[in-house]
Amino acid sequence: MTGTVPPSSGTPRAWYVTPGSWIPNDPGRAGVARGWERLQWNFLPGAGVNAPEAWANLDVRILPGGDPKALVETLRRVVNDPDVTIEPLETEFRLANYSGSDNVMFLAIKDVSAKYFPATPVVPHITSGYTENQRYRPLGIIAYGFNPYTATEEEGNTEHGNDERIRVEEVRRGPRVLFDVVVKVAGE
Repeated sequence: MTGTVPPSSGTPRAWYVTPGSWIPNDPGRAGVARGWERLQWNFLPGAGVNAPEAWANLDVRILPGGDPKALVETLRRVVNDPDVTIEPLETEFRLANYSGSDNVMFLAIKDVSAKYFPATPVVPHITSGYTENQRYRPLGIIAYGFNPYTATEEEGNTEHGNDERIRVEEVRRGPRVLFDVVVKVAGE
């Protein structure tokens, strides 16, 4: 590790770490290689340096192909403190998976998207949220989190909030795009 956690200012904060460096207050969306393979350390607020016990909950996002067991071992090696225990809360801590871009489904999404969103590239996107897709892929099912809607930055900032919204034209267009993708795949 090249640095240490700075002293607390008394305000609860989230810190992000990658092997070899601390990155303060970075939400993991920076345009850097492996930018989503970050850990968010949420420390118990109000815990002082004289506390008899402390804990941290790590919110982990691992890139597809990343090995969670190797990540845990890296954390243990980086922390290198016999008084610190690092254990996953979930016993089913599994490999991250993905669906490739060399199949009928991806090509259908690309072709149909070109019709509705000309000159817009179709590229894989890693979300910080959870989907069931990781459960389907080991069964041989190609699965993507394809959302054929556009949103302004303001609309995007309302996602999952009590003021979440989307424009009416997007509500109309999105199902047509999805329907066209299904028709294209079914015809292959």
